[in-house]
Amino acid sequence: MTYGALVHSSIFRVTGDAPFFLNHKVEGDVAFWGPVLEVSREPKLRDYLVQKSVGGLWEFHSGFGVTSADSALVLEGLLAIGHDKGFVAASVEKLVADFYCPDEGGFRTVIAGRAEYWKGCSLEITAQAAWILSRVDPVRWYQQIAACVAYVLARQENDGLWSGKWFPSRVLPSYYAIRLLMAVGLDEARRAAFRACTVLLRIQSPKGDWSGLVIDTAAAVRALHLVDVSVPAVDRGRQWLVAALKSGRASGELVLYYWYENTGKDRVLFMGRDFTGNIARAWAGLALQGM
Repeated sequence: MTYGALVHSSIFRVTGDAPFFLNHKVEGDVAFWGPVLEVSREPKLRDYLVQKSVGGLWEFHSGFGVTSADSALVLEGLLAIGHDKGFVAASVEKLVADFYCPDEGGFRTVIAGRAEYWKGCSLEITAQAAWILSRVDPVRWYQQIAACVAYVLARQENDGLWSGKWFPSRVLPSYYAIRLLMAVGLDEARRAAFRACTVLLRIQSPKGDWSGLVIDTAAAVRALHLVDVSVPAVDRGRQWLVAALKSGRASGELVLYYWYENTGKDRVLFMGRDFTGNIARAWAGLALQGM
């Protein structure tokens, strides 16, 4: 099996209030295979991702340059299958060395950004990376994990959820935050996670989904499962996911969203969609595990 591109990106130039279509690209042949590995546990896919390592970290697409977010996706897959501990530990060491910011207590996504908002740390990767650190060596990375927990707690928004930089939905960043906070087991962290889950319960549709999206619904189900597996909303969400997969509605969901400044006041907007459906099906598979 070949592991090709998973993302169809539409690129627009935004001048004033008007967007103008520029191009389509098919890309994303590395990092987004991480969630697929996490659920499929295919040895050949594991080998492919290990071979795609660039100095211990990973890219969104071959030749694009490593980021912490892309590396975290692959590391989660390798952790799930119990890959060589020494290899994973070395990658985590590199992740911290290159992307952890002691001054902010979080993880930045890129080393050099093309837009002002790219700079500094991001909520979703801080929560995701700190959870990985807690799985790999919570003693070795105690200070970094504690700082990241504080970073996440400080950025919980007034309504109880969190926002990220690279994904338009708030459900997915909130899942990463809830997972980290539940993993550390501190009272304050658990209270924040429970507060967020209360919001997720409130915004679930009567049909059982979140926003009519497979990835959002899977992320919400996984978050609620961490708090209380007996919550009826989890069962309704899982039933909706099963029906969505049977109907073939997993493809086409947005998985990456960002912009950067071009010339003058123009901006270039990227919207990346899961055109194969592999990414959404992987998220759904993880949410449906144990049914």
